Amino acid sequence: MFKNSLNSFVDALPQSLFSILIKTFTDTSGSVSYNYILSEMRGSSIFEYIVNKGVSPENIQIIPRGELHTKEVILPEQKRRGEIILLVHEKNKFQATTKSDPENSQTLQQKLPTEFYSDWQFQEDATNSDFLIFTKSFS
Repeated sequence: MFKNSLNSFVDALPQSLFSILIKTFTDTSGSVSYNYILSEMRGSSIFEYIVNKGVSPENIQIIPRGELHTKEVILPEQKRRGEIILLVHEKNKFQATTKSDPENSQTLQQKLPTEFYSDWQFQEDATNSDFLIFTKSFS
């Protein structure tokens, strides 16, 4: 399910409008250095998948976190997770209609299937009103 909604995002938007951050986490079994390397490997795997979908590597950043967790988690399987953050750089272009065919035009936002919006958490960047942020956590 997560891959389908990620694919729909990548397919619908011009690459100049977005970038992708990949954060990966581990549990505390194993040494700190091993867990950091494991986190890097998980991030690299996701990176390769996204690049194979046609996204330029320059649009993707991996942030391996290892055992460092940004939110309170209880179960070990909640610690072994990843987060993909999709940053839309120019909100006005994302929400604007295309001019080539005004009668049949859709905003880029409308080109994304409704499943995308139920699958990803949305928030506007409070520090920069031009950005939109979509986040998805997965195990």
